[in-house]
Amino acid sequence: MKNSFSKKIGAVIQARMGSERLPGKALMKVGGKPILEHILGNLKASKYLSQIILATTKQDEDTALLELAEKLQVDGFAGSENDVLTRYIDAANAFQLDVVVRITGDNILTDVEGMDKTIALYLKREPDVATNGGEEGYPLGTAVEVLSASLLQKLNKIVCFHEEREHVTLHLYKNQEKYRISYLKAPVAYKNNIRLTIDSPEDLALIRLVYEKLRERKEDFKLPFVVKCFRKHKEIVKINSHIKQRSF
Repeated sequence: MKNSFSKKIGAVIQARMGSERLPGKALMKVGGKPILEHILGNLKASKYLSQIILATTKQDEDTALLELAEKLQVDGFAGSENDVLTRYIDAANAFQLDVVVRITGDNILTDVEGMDKTIALYLKREPDVATNGGEEGYPLGTAVEVLSASLLQKLNKIVCFHEEREHVTLHLYKNQEKYRISYLKAPVAYKNNIRLTIDSPEDLALIRLVYEKLRERKEDFKLPFVVKCFRKHKEIVKINSHIKQRSF
C-alpha cells in the first residue's frame, strides 16, 4: 500500500483481547467476520495510507490478533499492554511513520471517507492533531485522530499520568490552549446521538442487529447506510442508549 505524499502516513489500530468491559471482543463476530477483520479490511480503501498496522500487546492471548492481521496482509506489532502511548510510539518507529492515524479496535464502523477527509485536513492545516470526532463530529465509534509521530514522542516526555498514557491523546484535549486541534465537522445527516462503538454486550447486540437489517436490504455495512437504518428504525437506538461512555 503506497501513497504519493512526501510523508509516510500509517493507520495504527490499537486492539487487545483483554478488554475490561467486553473481553475478547476483537474476535467476536459480526456477520460472520471478527470485529477486527471489519476494521482492517475497510481501511484498505483509503487514498492516503501507506501502511496499516495492528498494534496489540505481547500477551499470549493477543497472538491470535497478530495471526489475523497476517492473514489479512496487514502488518502487526506487539508492544506494551497498559502503556498505550509507548505502544504507539514503538509501532510508529518500527515502521518509520511520519504521520499516525489513531484508530481503536472498538470502532467497527470507522468511516474511511471521514478518515481521508481528516487526513486531508491535517495535511492542509498542519495542526498538532486533526480529528473528525467531538461535539460536531462523526458518531461515537466512527472517528479517528491524525497526528505526527514526533508529537507522540513529545507527549512521551511530558505525560506522566497513567490515564493519559493509556488514552494517548487525552493530554491534548485537556490542554487545548497549548495545542492546535483541527476538527472536521460531520455531514448534517450524521449529527445524532447514536452510539456505534463496541464496548459492552449491548453495543455488540445493536451492531449485529444493524448488520442484519442492512444485509436483508442488500446494503453495505458502511456508515451512510447505518445512519439511514437508524432513521428508519428509530427504536433500535434504545438498545445501548443507557450505556455511559467513560469520561476522563
